[in-house]
Amino acid sequence: MVRTTVSIRDDTFAAAEQLALELHLSRSELYSRALETLLDLRHERGLRDQIIAAVLTTPTVDDEDEPFLHAGSAAFGTLLERYML
Repeated sequence: MVRTTVSIRDDTFAAAEQLALELHLSRSELYSRALETLLDLRHERGLRDQIIAAVLTTPTVDDEDEPFLHAGSAAFGTLLERYML
């Protein structure tokens, strides 16, 4: 485990302190979880960008495949909206 010192705006610190109390977490645990969440979101966005790039570079499909492509695109759009990736 690494110990570190960071500078945080007063209002952000106060809000974090309140949240830690509400969640029954130590300050260190709250900050660790917040940073892990941010890193996970960044990784997910990277995956999203890779998927979008793959979809955009997909060659033209046959007419019989078009309904599946539209259904997949709609489902993917719903996932993007739901998880705000």
